[in-house]
Parts: sequence; structure tokens; C-alpha cells
Amino acid sequence: MPFQFIYEDGKGHVLNEHEHYSYEFKKIIVDECLEKPQIPTTVIAAKYGLKVPRTAQRWVEAFRKHGDEGLMRKQHGGRKPVLNESHKAYLTALFDDNPAATIDEAIDGLTKDFVGLEIKRSAV
Repeated sequence: MPFQFIYEDGKGHVLNEHEHYSYEFKKIIVDECLEKPQIPTTVIAAKYGLKVPRTAQRWVEAFRKHGDEGLMRKQHGGRKPVLNESHKAYLTALFDDNPAATIDEAIDGLTKDFVGLEIKRSAV
């Protein structure tokens, strides 16, 4: 039978070994929320060490909408990558040809060869 380590991070948060809440952990909380509707979700969340009670509420909503699948979904939000595959190929070739190249040289080369590309150091 596979098992998973669950631990407390010293701040009252219960996490798995990857520092993410496991499906099993989410399911325990969701089941308790659904089995005991008279107890506020915030109380159940606090019992299990969730820092933000809204997290448990989102898990319950996701479970009601999508069942078990809702607890396993990854959220894909955030900013889109600035560099596409041709930009990455350019950088790979640049650093293969000149391992001593600097980030500033990479940015200069990218902005010269790819018209309209605006890029910051953190994206390279």
C-alpha cells in the first residue's frame, strides 16, 4: 500500500513531502465539511492547520463541481512566458557558442534579432 508523509512545517501548516496539500489530505477535510455541515468550514480548516480557511472552502466547491477530480486539478494561472521556443533556441546557441556570454549580451542579442521583443533580465 503506498503511503505519503504528512508533516507540520512549524507554522501550523500541514503539508506533504512536496510542500503541497495532497489529494488525501484535501479529501479528509472536504469529507468532514460535507459530513458536518453544522460546523463552519473555517473551524474545520483551523482544526487541520490551514492558514487560510478560504482554501478549504475552495476545495469543497471544487469537489461539489467536479468530484474527486476537482481536488486533483492544478490551477494554471499567472503570467504567460515571455520567451518562446525560437527565443530559447537562440539563447541555447548563444551560450553553446560562447559560454562566457553575459545576460546583458543575451538580452541585447534577443532584442536585436527579434524585433519588438521587450525583455527583462529576470526572463532570461
